[in-house]
Amino acid sequence: DKTFYQVSKCLTSAKDILKKGGTIVVICGCDEQLGGKEFTEIMESTKDFRQFVEKYSDPADFTIDQWCAQNIYQAFDHAGKILVYSPGLSAEQLAVFQGIKISDCQQEIDALLPDCEHVAVIPEGPYVVGKVRS
Repeated sequence: DKTFYQVSKCLTSAKDILKKGGTIVVICGCDEQLGGKEFTEIMESTKDFRQFVEKYSDPADFTIDQWCAQNIYQAFDHAGKILVYSPGLSAEQLAVFQGIKISDCQQEIDALLPDCEHVAVIPEGPYVVGKVRS
């Protein structure tokens, strides 16, 4: 979680098991901010999945790292909200793409739990494949 680029892995895992409109809480360091130049430009230039698709859907105009941004925007589009605890990212950086910065993880989780029917904890995003039983 040195960059938000790496956070895409946990968001993808969470999205696959999250009910539409649910909440994701992400705890990440991001001491190297959002990520590389191209990725940062994408994340700072589009505020939601619809805008991302409008700007980056032309195959003739492919931008490096847009696939990662797409995964992140798909998670944001699926979730009702994504709360992010990250000492390395400012509220302003996250707000550009509708991330919500939190400063007290336990307080936010305590506030969410009474309304949650199910909770999943994903300690390491790249190593989890979420499945929902029917």
